[in-house]
Amino acid sequence: MQIGSVKKQTACDAAVAMIGRYIRENKLEEGMRLPPETELAEQLGVSRNILREALQHYRTLGIITSAPKTGAAVARLLPENPYGNYLPFLESAQEAVLPELAELRYAIETGAARFMIAGATPERLARLEKLAAELDRTVVNDRRIELDSEFHAELLRLPGNSLFDGLIPLVVDFFRKLRPEPRTELSRERAGREHRAILATLRTGDAAKLQQLLGSHIEHYLAETKTAFDNRNKGKQSC
Repeated sequence: MQIGSVKKQTACDAAVAMIGRYIRENKLEEGMRLPPETELAEQLGVSRNILREALQHYRTLGIITSAPKTGAAVARLLPENPYGNYLPFLESAQEAVLPELAELRYAIETGAARFMIAGATPERLARLEKLAAELDRTVVNDRRIELDSEFHAELLRLPGNSLFDGLIPLVVDFFRKLRPEPRTELSRERAGREHRAILATLRTGDAAKLQQLLGSHIEHYLAETKTAFDNRNKGKQSC
């Protein structure tokens, strides 16, 4: 077997690495501006076209933002949605991906239980209460999915951890998108009870019980989703 040659790093790849190093070494924080393009290109030893291509890499990740006349600035130091570019490929293999994604979501939500409790301010709890109440009243499936996703996103925002925030599009939004069928009336009723139990436990501050409730909630959802996939596959086979 032949070993392929190592590809040389492109000028853009090098510029991407150098911009990242520039941000780190100069300890740039959110809101702080990068030098003007001409100055930055000269410092990095690249053309302005290469610089703009490299900056676009960080714009796509949400790390850098730009505005006319003011130039580029650091928007955040962690990508807003690090898995964004992979989601279309994950969706194409959803039946294989879903169990692994469920394990990831289980680990994150249950593992974050005590941090959720620590960040459960009255304002945050009121927001969760409002979402749960609207979810109980809503019968339109698309709106229910939207509210349910936002409820779980709010749970992951409770710790105030930017890494958790960056995983929300994957472990909450994308996870919900994979579900092939709407919930039944019975499963909707049970989900409502579980949401209310989660809220009550956040208020009492029992981390062990919250961890257990979050785990069983995810396990129930995964079981429903597996059943929905099985039913859909049976329908395809009978055609």
